Amino acid sequence: MAEFDLAAIRKGFDELNIHSTPNKSFDFKFNIKAELNKIKNNDNNIIAQVNIDETKFKNIKATDITKKYIFLGGHYDHLGKEGRSSLATDAERNQIHNGADDNASGTALVLELAEYYGNLAKDKPETFLVANPAENGKYTLNIPVFAFWSAEELGLIGSTKFIEDNKEVVNNTIAYLNFDMVGMLKDNNLSVQGLGSSDYWKKVVEKKNVIAGFNLQMSDDPYLPTDAMAFYQGGVPVMAIFTGLHEHYHKPTDDVENLNYEGMESIAKFSSNILMEMIKSSDKIEYKKVEMTSPTGGSRGFGVSLGTIPDYAADVKGVKITGTRAGSAAEQAGIKNGDILIRLAGREILNINDFTNILSDLKAGEKYEAVVTRGSENITLSIIPQARK
Repeated sequence: MAEFDLAAIRKGFDELNIHSTPNKSFDFKFNIKAELNKIKNNDNNIIAQVNIDETKFKNIKATDITKKYIFLGGHYDHLGKEGRSSLATDAERNQIHNGADDNASGTALVLELAEYYGNLAKDKPETFLVANPAENGKYTLNIPVFAFWSAEELGLIGSTKFIEDNKEVVNNTIAYLNFDMVGMLKDNNLSVQGLGSSDYWKKVVEKKNVIAGFNLQMSDDPYLPTDAMAFYQGGVPVMAIFTGLHEHYHKPTDDVENLNYEGMESIAKFSSNILMEMIKSSDKIEYKKVEMTSPTGGSRGFGVSLGTIPDYAADVKGVKITGTRAGSAAEQAGIKNGDILIRLAGREILNINDFTNILSDLKAGEKYEAVVTRGSENITLSIIPQARK
């Protein structure tokens, strides 16, 4: 064994890039005793709806009006100094991650739309009232709601908590539009995601793009690593707008000088046209169940996938699973929505960090034992991780 050299150990860890090489051995042996303390803090979502004066609807009774909601949102949290998902280089350590694109851009766009529709409600409240063709004398009031989510970077915690605590509001929500990283439009390429969550989306997106003229990159998959997924799993059709990843993602260099402000303005107008179409339409936006077709979750650089969707907000011992990808290792093993994964490959799982640490050591094609808590019963399953594509 090599001579104990603290500087050499430090150098080895400094050079380790866990995003590309999750495992590395060192020629040193030592004993460490550590205590893990779970830290809990409180934070707030910020949510406001357009205020519509219903007394201005003459000759229409309040009992003849059904209220429905259309949510527009984006997360306002970021990493601070690094954070667990920072991609900062050694030279950038301890620098503030301002997050101009992720997600000050989405926050600013939602604020802009909130101001516009707030003023519209004052001047023309009738804009939001739609007659129901199938029910004579009955109306729907489509109310825009603007949301700024906390703790998205920690795992969609803010939006997931809102969905769990506001079932009645969610049940009366007809759609959710998400804006996460919309400030780096390049070559007029705009990604519109989650369109498979309703058959309504593609027609209206293509219709409004005749005016906007974006080079659209449309994706059906609603299982997205952003707040749209919380709404989709809550039974709401979702659409997410995104201008793509870039070299500044999760780095201190994600700053204002890199933003495309004209592009953000174009995206805001495009989104406003889509929102107005929904407000004025009597067409029902039907929710559509979609099987997940690509892996989500897990850390960058892992060579395997289980196909699980963890519930990052669940306060449980283990990792609560909210779903599995179609055809995935987890589905084939029999893991179900609501299961709590407590052991994997002979190792105990107390939290999401334990889970990701174990995941980094697994090999594709090899069989491992997984233990889940389902109700009051512990169930042992066999799982074979798949190679990440």
